[in-house]
Amino acid sequence: MILDKKNIEETHYEVLNVKEDANYEEIRASYRSAALKLHPDKLLKTSDASRSNQTTSERFLKVHKAWEILSNSTSRLIYDKELKSSRREDFLASEVAEELRLRDMTVEDAGETLELFYQCRCGDYFSVDSLEL
Repeated sequence: MILDKKNIEETHYEVLNVKEDANYEEIRASYRSAALKLHPDKLLKTSDASRSNQTTSERFLKVHKAWEILSNSTSRLIYDKELKSSRREDFLASEVAEELRLRDMTVEDAGETLELFYQCRCGDYFSVDSLEL
C-alpha cells in the first residue's frame, strides 16, 4: 500500500505543490526546486537552527517520498487509485444516514416474512427482511 489511509495530512501532489493532472516534467521541476531548497547539505548547521533544520529535514523526506511515488508511472497509477478510493470512502462515511426509521420504509408482504425497502439517494434501494430485524 502506497497511501496511508489512516492519516492523510497532505497528498504527494500537495507536498510537491503540483496539480493532480501534472505531467512528469512539471512534477520533476517542482521536485528539483523543493529538493534544492530543502536539502540538508544546503542548510546552515547552527545550534540555533537545529529545530528548524529538523522540520526542514522532515519536509525534505516528504518531498523525496512524493518524488519516488509520482515519478514512476506504475506507482503513481497505484497511488492515484488509492487516493481516489480513500476520498470515496471519506465521502461515503460522511454522507451515510445516521438513522433510518421504519416508518420511512416501504413494506411488502413476501409470504412468511415482510420485506422493507428504502429508496437511497443514489436511486437504488436498500432492503431488509423482517427476519433480519
